[in-house]
Amino acid sequence: MPTAHQDLALSLYEPPASRFDAPKAALTLCLFCGSGGPPQVHGDSACASCGSPLAMPFETDGQSSENKGRRGAMRRQRDHLAQMQLHPRASAVPVRWRDLSMTGLSVLAEQQVLVDQVIRITDDGIDVLAQVVDCRRQGQCFSVHAKLLRARFAHSSGTFVRARA
Repeated sequence: MPTAHQDLALSLYEPPASRFDAPKAALTLCLFCGSGGPPQVHGDSACASCGSPLAMPFETDGQSSENKGRRGAMRRQRDHLAQMQLHPRASAVPVRWRDLSMTGLSVLAEQQVLVDQVIRITDDGIDVLAQVVDCRRQGQCFSVHAKLLRARFAHSSGTFVRARA
């Protein structure tokens, strides 16, 4: 009869790959619903089950502190409305933008959101998955701060906005 230590050792054992074995295509898992995705992800890749973005947000260029695509990301005015989903089968609830960067976001929500929960925020041209790092009451609302995990942007280049005072 195998001991608990032997069971653990057997469960950790993975036979060495043979040079004749065909390489297995790694599936990208959707961070929102958990279903598998395509083996190769592009900037506009979306989950076939829930439609969430599968691509990583822009990464920092090693030679400069400037983020790739930073100027191409759509700017959001404070208090601009967006939609938040707490899980794939939940109805979207309205939230107000407070801040959006290539690494994180901040919104005002009418309900409290648990820290470490993955949320989906959608807006015209933006679809992001983010992990909540902080949620605090701010008056009658909750200020939700989250780290960007996945992102899909409808526009790959920026637009000019003209305003007159």
